[in-house]
Amino acid sequence: MNPSTNTVVGAEVTHSFSTNVNTITV
Repeated sequence: MNPSTNTVVGAEVTHSFSTNVNTITV
């Protein structure tokens, strides 16, 4: 896996996790 691809995947996972937390909190 390319470092750039890994960064994008990491960002997507982080964004998805943050969205889930916000949904649960609200």
